[in-house]
Amino acid sequence: MAKNERTSKKLGRDEEIGAEELVRRYAAMKRFLEDNWGRLGLELPRARNPEKVKALLNRVRDAKWCPAFRDFPTGCLLRDGTKKVSWREVRQTREKHRAAKDTEGLLSLESHHANQAAQNARTAFDAAVAEYKGSPDEKRSQRRLKEIAKQLRLEELDKQAQDLRTGFQAAHEMRETLESLSGSQEAWLARNEVVSFVRDRDRRYSKTPANFAKAMAGLPFYDWLYSLRKCQTIPNVRTVPKTYWFQVFEMLERITRRTRSANLKMIESKLKAELLKADTDPLLQLHISPHWFYMTLAFADCRGKKICPADIPYKVMEKFLDHFEGGSVAEAELAKHNQLLDAPSG
Repeated sequence: MAKNERTSKKLGRDEEIGAEELVRRYAAMKRFLEDNWGRLGLELPRARNPEKVKALLNRVRDAKWCPAFRDFPTGCLLRDGTKKVSWREVRQTREKHRAAKDTEGLLSLESHHANQAAQNARTAFDAAVAEYKGSPDEKRSQRRLKEIAKQLRLEELDKQAQDLRTGFQAAHEMRETLESLSGSQEAWLARNEVVSFVRDRDRRYSKTPANFAKAMAGLPFYDWLYSLRKCQTIPNVRTVPKTYWFQVFEMLERITRRTRSANLKMIESKLKAELLKADTDPLLQLHISPHWFYMTLAFADCRGKKICPADIPYKVMEKFLDHFEGGSVAEAELAKHNQLLDAPSG
């Protein structure tokens, strides 16, 4: 047991993520990376510092609203945080935050009860004041009201309620401060783990979207290596399908490698023919068909530019995504009349 605790502290794993939850995180991150591999695939495997990772991920429009970041703790990858920290420091801040959260909750409950007691006492006293109002013996009434206030512990309960309100406000501010600190620490640490995966000296894993997703799925609670290895032990991880855009990207890679001089016009023609083949996944055909016009625009954008052959799939897919996500009304209308399945194979 002592050995396991020491190992946990060394690697920074202070909580265990269930297999199903880890698969969901992996699937969301894999989809994000594969769909945007044209934007990320060239530079993410070369990232050398945490801020570069953040800048790359934010190249994707509204990345924070993508499920990979919106629905899971990996959203910390997009948050601010530039100060270098260790796993131990992050764990200590988390523990302080949990304690502050518990204290805030306890004081909130106590403050509520104290306020209710003070309010009840004040209501009873106000009723007594109304009862004695207009009494002919004013001095006697005042003495009686003082006695009632004392019996109701009016002053004592008011002070107690005020003290607890002050204490709750202080606890609330402390919790918020620690929450902000924890978030910034986790942000830097998580991005640094991505850099550590990229710079793995042993080069144990290829820098594919799937492996990036496995390394990132457990962040910010697992280090990249433990996250990746744990994902590999879960059978359902292997059943997560490739996205349609990544399948198109892989087609482009294969075609580019087989095309002499990396002629873009020829690559475009071959990609079209490949997609129209009878044995191509019909769901992939249906997915790309209404957006084929954007692919033709992407090739047109890349023609005439000096692009390394190995970079062509990335540059074409990046331009395709730009048109697909931000195309004009005119482009959207033209896309309706230039669909893949309506066009001759050429």
